[in-house]
Amino acid sequence: MSIGWHLLTLPALSVCAAAMEADAVCVGQWMLSRPIIVGPLFGAALGAPFAGAALGAVFEAISLEAAPVGSFIPMNGAVAAACAVMLSAGPDMLPPAAALPAGWAAGLAATRVEKIFRDHRARLSAEAAALLEEGRGVPWSSFLIRSAGGYAAAVAALIYLAVAALGPAVGGLLDLLPAAARMGMTTAFNWAPWLALGILMHSLARGK
Repeated sequence: MSIGWHLLTLPALSVCAAAMEADAVCVGQWMLSRPIIVGPLFGAALGAPFAGAALGAVFEAISLEAAPVGSFIPMNGAVAAACAVMLSAGPDMLPPAAALPAGWAAGLAATRVEKIFRDHRARLSAEAAALLEEGRGVPWSSFLIRSAGGYAAAVAALIYLAVAALGPAVGGLLDLLPAAARMGMTTAFNWAPWLALGILMHSLARGK
């Protein structure tokens, strides 16, 4: 299963996750990139709908108030949820208590990719403006591929590498931890929904 996972399933899921995540940054704005959507869909695809829904709901509530303002880019909830579900329901079968922080780390790494492509899009915009000032045509299809296409490919690669690397690494680390530390991680995970619920209630209260 491991060979099929790395050659077929994981690449396909990584591309799907990147396509859904692009909804938040490049195209659409149809809310497909929300963790509450990504988590259950990926959980269902891997035969673990309840785990996917739980992890998606936690990342949704945690990232609900986080919005990109100026140069600040929050943790990428879609990438975090997708990676956490694949780490938990995939062949590595990490416990949710370990998959949650591992997914969080992948979501934070995705912010670096987005920052790079923000700068890339700014350069493309300046290039397009210069062409228009010169009265020349702008190759919009090429610009779209270099912008949205390049970003989606980078995110898909990040998701693939994160899941492929974090699964064995975190699993090996768990084996080295004493029982008390593993119990502490489980306790922290059990508290995560309550923390997320508090963030959600705070967000709703501010919206009054």
